[in-house]
Amino acid sequence: MHFPNDKVKGEMRRKYIWLFVLILLAACGQQAKAQTSKSNGKYLPEAHVTEIVLAGSLAKKDAEISSLAWYGDTLILLPQYPGFDGTNQLYSLSKTEIEDYLATDNPVPLRPRAVPFIDSGIISLINGFQGLEAIAFAGDRAYLTVEAELNEGMRGSLVAGQMMPNLSELVMDTAVITEILPQARQENRTDETLFVYGDSLITLYEVNGTSVNESPVAHRFDFDLKPREPLPFPNIEYRVTDATAVDEKGRFWVINFFDPRDENLRTDSDAILARFGRGSTHSNYNQVERLVEMQITDAGISLTDTPPLYLELISDVARKWEGLVRFNDGFLLATDKYPDTILVYVEK
Repeated sequence: MHFPNDKVKGEMRRKYIWLFVLILLAACGQQAKAQTSKSNGKYLPEAHVTEIVLAGSLAKKDAEISSLAWYGDTLILLPQYPGFDGTNQLYSLSKTEIEDYLATDNPVPLRPRAVPFIDSGIISLINGFQGLEAIAFAGDRAYLTVEAELNEGMRGSLVAGQMMPNLSELVMDTAVITEILPQARQENRTDETLFVYGDSLITLYEVNGTSVNESPVAHRFDFDLKPREPLPFPNIEYRVTDATAVDEKGRFWVINFFDPRDENLRTDSDAILARFGRGSTHSNYNQVERLVEMQITDAGISLTDTPPLYLELISDVARKWEGLVRFNDGFLLATDKYPDTILVYVEK
């Protein structure tokens, strides 16, 4: 039997090494090509996230903030379960104290004030109640969306109430509860976004990607909660969980968020990414945390030509953003309990 000598062995090792290097380079090239084709090789500036540290009950993880809204110059923070801390209540912060906090080098944590939430039995009237999802105001009238799960699947509801003088309490009405049917058979998905447009209330379904919701619409209601003709809504991948108020041009921003744990929402066809690119830190992690601008008219809702605003990522732990409002030259955002209760300022 013939065995190769040391010289032959050396040449064979060199060939195998070169073959391995060539395979590795080819794989890297294919990966880079795939990434470039998905994002056009563009990297967008990302927004720095400044945390506003909270104190008191709302700072607890169980608070599960599900929406933010301005009531005049007062920020209303909506817990998914108003009775999470033993007493039914929402929370508030003034715009001035938030501004003072951000202007201070070593600020003291902000302690939101309680706004008693008088549900008037409305929670018990909604079978399968799974929490409050969104809030918006038209004057002193408050409008909220509710999520529920029945044997036949998920159901959303639209309800109304009255904010009493000096934010002494929010009292819900039980006369009208309008059901909102989901647009896909998705567990834990209902209309999670609510805002006012002229004399209408607009609600948005949480998932509108092409593979889960082929022809999404925005539901429209009058201030008496009576349904109006829905508006066409664009396919946008991942989740939409809250929106700012509409400006004088009909423009507003939404939270557009992907948690890698949502395997059924994973996609290689993110049209926003393909058109505009991604944030630099987003190339290092699998989650997507961005704000996307839209515009509403009487004919429907569409994406604008404004690039998305990616939030700077600091780890592979996805922050589940659920609340959004405009704030001076930027935005305020809030998470639910993943990874914790977080309120932040983002400069645009």
